[in-house]
Amino acid sequence: MKKTIMLGLSAAIITASLPVAAEDLGKYTVPGTQPGDTVYAAFYDENGILTGGTFAVVDEELSVELATDAERVRASKVGEENFTDIYPIESTPEITPSPEETSEPTASPEATVSPEESFPPIYGKEVDANRAPIVIKSVSETIDDEGENVYMAEVLYQGKEGTLELPADVAISAPPVYGDKNGMYASALEEGDVIYCSTTFSRRVTGIHLIFSPPKDDIVTSGEDYGRRYEELFSENGTVAGQAGWTVYGSGNSHYQYAFGMIGEKSSGLMSLYSKDGELIYEIGIEPGVVVYQCDTSDDNAVSVSSSGGVVASSIPSIAFDEDFNITISDEYVYNYALVRFVDGVATDIVVYLNYNE
Repeated sequence: MKKTIMLGLSAAIITASLPVAAEDLGKYTVPGTQPGDTVYAAFYDENGILTGGTFAVVDEELSVELATDAERVRASKVGEENFTDIYPIESTPEITPSPEETSEPTASPEATVSPEESFPPIYGKEVDANRAPIVIKSVSETIDDEGENVYMAEVLYQGKEGTLELPADVAISAPPVYGDKNGMYASALEEGDVIYCSTTFSRRVTGIHLIFSPPKDDIVTSGEDYGRRYEELFSENGTVAGQAGWTVYGSGNSHYQYAFGMIGEKSSGLMSLYSKDGELIYEIGIEPGVVVYQCDTSDDNAVSVSSSGGVVASSIPSIAFDEDFNITISDEYVYNYALVRFVDGVATDIVVYLNYNE
């Protein structure tokens, strides 16, 4: 089912406190905090000028109540200096069915959205759904209603197919390994790329953050060194998408974490990911309703919405596994890989890259 997707997100810092009108309170999620933490929220206008700020206490839902109509908000725990963007919980992506397609969703039954929910249940909270990864299907240039050049991206997001408008003047930020795309514009995005977009309160995209782009050549049989856990393929200095608190899986207890690996084995509820050297690095539980996408590298990186059954192990014979379940890598095998997003340790999104080295 094709949808039109508009993302609601934002950013800011500060030096003053403002009076709070109870009737204007809005809830904002603050990543990297614990209930009871005191944070300072800074407010900015549409020109990026600091307009004020206030202190707030984090509640049990890891959120704070703020009274502001600021275009951008940033927050930091008191005593720390690392301000990060925070977003109103009610800012959800606006998804509108395209007029020509109103039939059944393309996702499998386990990943469909119930009538009373606007996002797949695996996400748990709306803010975690908003920050789900976006998989690129295609990008084309067009003219918007105001006569401005923009890019329209066909995307997969929250287990659905849709379109996302990307401004022509917003550059891509990417890990160093993707130097050919870093600083380029949306036209440089290709099918199979995974991104995260930051936006203003008015839902205009202000940042295109490349999380992962499938290499042209197979990964485990190549001579490239992407780190033991492939961290250079989806992070920079341990940070994913340039977002404070988004980290590599296994490094601390961050709310959002990402992992990548070669799929060595897959059972009904478990996926085993392996390093470039054939070492078992992760055993990841696959929950019912996990959001899954497939990217077929043997078919020009054609992407599609899938299900947990779309998590497919590499074609590796049992003789290649030793007694410790490590694998002897060979260029005779066909390899599949997975990029995984975790929310509080639960795998919520999996992008499977099929048929490398075929």
